[in-house]
Amino acid sequence: MTEANTLSVRIYDVHPFIDGNTRATWHLRNYLLMLDGLQPLVDLADLDRYEGAWWNATSDEHADLDAVVLEELAKQE
Repeated sequence: MTEANTLSVRIYDVHPFIDGNTRATWHLRNYLLMLDGLQPLVDLADLDRYEGAWWNATSDEHADLDAVVLEELAKQE
């Protein structure tokens, strides 16, 4: 999951405001999560918290995003 967030944030940072890039990185992370045997993120329980963690994340510092994603995955099960 950490590697998925690292890659997603790094790719998003290359072209942050190109139309569709947010959606593309969301799907990329879900694909990477599924490759590791995890469920994809769907219907976030706390969208505001996720978005705050996403916008504050960098490819080197994303501990808050990791925590939010783990909590969201746990809530989906």
